[in-house]
Amino acid sequence: MKKYLILVLIVLIIGTLVIGVQVASGKRVDAQRVPLYPVNNCNSAFVRSDLPSQGEVVFVDPMGNVTFIIQGNVEDLSPNQCYNIWIRDLDPGYSGNFLKKYAPLGYYMVDTFTTNVEGKGTFHINILSEDLTPGEYEIQLAINDDSAGNGCTVLATELWVTVTIKE
Repeated sequence: MKKYLILVLIVLIIGTLVIGVQVASGKRVDAQRVPLYPVNNCNSAFVRSDLPSQGEVVFVDPMGNVTFIIQGNVEDLSPNQCYNIWIRDLDPGYSGNFLKKYAPLGYYMVDTFTTNVEGKGTFHINILSEDLTPGEYEIQLAINDDSAGNGCTVLATELWVTVTIKE
């Protein structure tokens, strides 16, 4: 019984130390789950949130060298198809890499993914701390069908998702 009590105390002390170190680092880990909905007329301005979600995006502001993590899971898309991931309104704080930029709407194409034979796909994007200044951003993530020349959005988050990037 005495050994069990000592073991429990050791576990509690270690747990308290781990939490203390995370708080002392100055950042909390916040995750935000956001559904992806179909859109009308290939346009991310017309999000159909009245229809069932076809996946989700998780936005995370973690501790450490990475400022912003974006993870996504999608379903019910065309099988074995390449799709582009666009993020809207990271300006003026974004200075990282991108594949394309559409300046009139502030969109950055940041990555691509390919669905499997069932029309499901996943993606993971890390934005480094030196590429995105701290602050609050009102963003939208959109997924475009690559076969349509990047012009046809098939899924998007609602307008707007507020994400806060902490120092």
